[in-house]
Amino acid sequence: MVHGEPLSYLWQPGKNCRLYGRDHYQPKDPRSYEKTILSRGSQCSTHIVLGGFMNIEHIREFLTLSETLSFTRTASLHYLTQPVLSRHIRALEEELGMMLFERSTHQVVLTHNGQYAYSKFSRLIDCFDEVLHDIRIHSEATTASLNFGIIHYGINNYLERFITAVDQVRPGTEVSVLPLHANDIITALFANEIDAGLTVGPAISDFDSLDSFKVADEAMLLMVPNASEMANSAEVSLADLRDCRVVLAKRESWQKEIFIGAFESAGYSFTGTEILGAEQIEVLPQALIRYDGVALVPAHIGTMGSNQVKLVPVKENPSVSICCVFRRDNRNSSLLRRLRDALKQ
Repeated sequence: MVHGEPLSYLWQPGKNCRLYGRDHYQPKDPRSYEKTILSRGSQCSTHIVLGGFMNIEHIREFLTLSETLSFTRTASLHYLTQPVLSRHIRALEEELGMMLFERSTHQVVLTHNGQYAYSKFSRLIDCFDEVLHDIRIHSEATTASLNFGIIHYGINNYLERFITAVDQVRPGTEVSVLPLHANDIITALFANEIDAGLTVGPAISDFDSLDSFKVADEAMLLMVPNASEMANSAEVSLADLRDCRVVLAKRESWQKEIFIGAFESAGYSFTGTEILGAEQIEVLPQALIRYDGVALVPAHIGTMGSNQVKLVPVKENPSVSICCVFRRDNRNSSLLRRLRDALKQ
């Protein structure tokens, strides 16, 4: 989106949807916000006092791990990586001052203390969920709002799907949409500018204070200038791109991660040149022409209105995830988890 253009092409606001521009948005350092948030655990809605600050989500993860006895399975069920799950379990053990599991390279076993903790935490979570349910029922009678940040290029289908799910989970919720660059989504979350963000790339795992889930997988296509020899190809192989010039947008860090990841998944090594030739994704077509380069882009981006570039299918069928990310202590975190469950159905 070029600065100053109307946003109607991106999303046509409905009765419960407002769309804001980003002229007023001033991004700040996201990690400084996380440090502040984590140092004030008493203000986080996902913490309860049990001889200290104990995270309810960590307790839920402990209960799941006690039942599956598998870090791999538990991490998957809670949309975490295994290292993050391990950190959460260690933090819980340190808080309690006891070992909950015996770990070996072949198995995970509950200790005697772990079995006792499981019985007590199960009762705690049942009570906690009952209270949450009562609060949610009460809150249904009031008007709710959800501030949503999106990567602002051609992601209409996913946004429509999300707003439909919001209306099913909590009818009458007013959804406000703020278009942002992908790199600004996390910053906006920590600045409380938005409740959740819809972005491109793998589920967020770098911040313990964030939760995320996958909304969909989407095919990646090769964008090339019309003058390129590959423009008239029915499809291209990643093997043919190993020595090419790949053009990246400075404010879309997911691009490089996805590009290199596609090569690694196919068993190739990229030995070409990386060019930070575009300030933002909207001017990527012009940058490709200027540098005679290529770019892998999600199918929903299209050619962004340019008739000077073409999209070519890739033989290896690389894909990218469209993910929703939100803060665990966000005021709408319970609504967002219900959205996650609704979108999985």
